[in-house]
Order: sequence, then C-alpha cells, then structure tokens
Amino acid sequence: MRRSLWFAAMLVVTIACVDAPLSRVGDISEDVIHDDPQVTMVTGEEQVPVEADSPYRPASDLTWSNDDMDEIASGDTAAVLTAVWDRGGGASSGFIQAARSEIAVSLPQVGFPSVVPSAVRHVSSQLVFDSSSGLLDAATSAAFGLWSETPYSVAREAGQRAVLRVGQGVDESIADNDILIEEVPQGISLRWQERPYTYELFCRVSIETQVCLEVAGSLRPLAELG
Repeated sequence: MRRSLWFAAMLVVTIACVDAPLSRVGDISEDVIHDDPQVTMVTGEEQVPVEADSPYRPASDLTWSNDDMDEIASGDTAAVLTAVWDRGGGASSGFIQAARSEIAVSLPQVGFPSVVPSAVRHVSSQLVFDSSSGLLDAATSAAFGLWSETPYSVAREAGQRAVLRVGQGVDESIADNDILIEEVPQGISLRWQERPYTYELFCRVSIETQVCLEVAGSLRPLAELG
C-alpha cells in the first residue's frame, strides 16, 4: 500500500470550493475549516527512510489512547460493530471511540501511515456511524487524530497536529496514484485512494507540506501496525 511522495512535477492546478470535508472529524472539530482551497494533483515514486534526525516518527512509537477498549476477541466484524455502537450509546455525532484492532476488523485492508510527523506522539481513533441506521457511515467510516499531547487534554489547535479520515468506496475525481492537495486556512488537506478506501489527511500549518505528503505515502495495513 505504500506510495512514496518526492514529487517530480505538478500536474494540474485548479481552484475549487469544498463543503467542509473535515468538519466532522473527531468528536468536535469546528476548528478545522475548509473553504476556497487551492487544488493540486501530484504523483511520484520513491522511498523515504526514517533517520535519527528525521522530521518523521515511526508509527510503532506512538501511544494509541483507545487500545484498551478492545472487548471482542473473536474478530467477528458484526460483533465488533455492535460492541462499538453500544459503547457510543447512540452518539448523535456518529463518532465513537474505538481501538485500532476494532477498526482493523471493521474495515479490512484499511491503512494507517507507517511514519507520522515527529511532533506526533499519540493517536485517538474512532469508528464513525450513521446515527440513523447504526451502520458505518460510508463517507467517513473511521477517523484518527494525531496528537503531540495526550488526546483531548489540550485544545485541538494546540495539540492535534493532523487528522486522518477514511471513507469506503471510490472517489472518481481522484485518479489512482494521485493525491489531491487542498490549501486551507489552517493547513492543507490531502485526498487519495487506496482501494477499496478513500483517505483524507489534514495537516496543520505547523507541519510542512512535504512531510504531510510523505506521511500520506507511507500507508501500511493497520492490522500489521498493531
């Protein structure tokens, strides 16, 4: 699933308006506003090592705040989804805290970056449900917050460095092996496909664009990162 991103060329530059693509990420995310973005399509192939003085941190070094929530040992998808839905008590937002193992079972083949910005030390994770049906929301089925501090111990703008959102299905506006870059007031948003999922990574302005691109290009199966 890995696609490295030292990019040789900019292919397309356009202007587009989006309807707050990350406005629902996390439990409360009004501080993430996407409007009037500049859009760029980029491609590339090359691997990036993680060195001692690298701007990246291996995902294996991170603390996952929800890992102790895993209550289902069977690995049965229906049982996991039911357990997480019940845990949320019908949360109106649809975002329910979930362990990475629960997300990996619920979304087989889902990926997570194998490297993250060096400032990131913690991960919060949620499964996202359609509150009216109790089924996973197709547009956003899972969300991961990448934090420099313990999740929710500080305001998002102070501690949350990036947000990864995963949706089910194919976005026909994005060609395979391309990444759509949207410049937004609080940072950048990257969108790309790793079938059968569509990913969106928001990085705040404190994260350099190239670092965000390399993080997006380092996906590995979430189940393997556990």
